Amino acid sequence: MSEASIMDEFTARERDIAVLLANGMSQPEIAARLSLSVGTVYTYTKRIRYKAGGTTVQVALRIAREIDR
Repeated sequence: MSEASIMDEFTARERDIAVLLANGMSQPEIAARLSLSVGTVYTYTKRIRYKAGGTTVQVALRIAREIDR
């Protein structure tokens, strides 16, 4: 699966969270910024990993950096 098609699989909220993670924010910081619980951010992070083919978060973050440019 190409990077572009992976990002196409992300919801708008998953893209938001992936970009914030890529910019170095922690899950608690993201939760506070987006008015979500830490558990919700954790769930989104798991979904991002899953949609990126079960790869590590780092791969998903690299993809998120591409869309944040």
